[in-house]
Amino acid sequence: MKFLYILGYVAIFLVVSLPWVIYFAVKYFKAKGVLKKYFKTQCGNGLTGEMIAKQVLLDKGIDIEIEKAKTDYLIDNFDYKSKKLTMPARVFSGTNISSFGVAMYQVGQAVCYSTKTKACKFNNFIKNVCKEMRYFVWPIFVLIVVTGFVFIEQTVGKILLLISLLFFVLCMLLPFLAYPMEKKISKTSLNLLSESKVLNEEELMQTSQVIKVTSTYFTTELFVVLLPFIRVLIFLVTGSDISIKGD
Repeated sequence: MKFLYILGYVAIFLVVSLPWVIYFAVKYFKAKGVLKKYFKTQCGNGLTGEMIAKQVLLDKGIDIEIEKAKTDYLIDNFDYKSKKLTMPARVFSGTNISSFGVAMYQVGQAVCYSTKTKACKFNNFIKNVCKEMRYFVWPIFVLIVVTGFVFIEQTVGKILLLISLLFFVLCMLLPFLAYPMEKKISKTSLNLLSESKVLNEEELMQTSQVIKVTSTYFTTELFVVLLPFIRVLIFLVTGSDISIKGD
């Protein structure tokens, strides 16, 4: 009986989770593909991501400190309180299309956040929550589910498993809350890039593609944290493993 309860939960979880996972996987890996492609495409003007960001911000009369992160990991980090923009190392020093696109996205973010509106503050809060949840969402999720399985024949076990489903849905909903502001940031970035005239027509078109997918990359990263757990559940039901690989 206990095994049937567990099997029932796994089936329900997969029905609930797979549409979200497929949607975010398509968005996430499409963004990774575009970023990977254009990290290999060099620009001919000799500027780095940091240089183009400084130039555009200077043209707009915005005083923001730009610092180099200690990692190449594509972090999304602008502190609107201290007016400090932290760029991934390969974006800061890169002279390729993806470096320009990510740098310009962060510039657009800095310009939008400089207004300090409630929408900006809310968007920053949501993205920080998503970023921090990468580190503890997996242990919490596993703890809730395992405890639920242990007590699955009791009411407390069923409640815990219901909570785990709601917790998963909440994790998947969070990125959607950031989408409206992300569209505004992308649009601002594209306008700033067009006005700067530092790229030729082909480079401008390529960098625009990077800007459009950068916000998607940052806001859909959270789903990747849950992939190991979903793989385990699929294995329990089908007996076969799946491998979802990124870059």
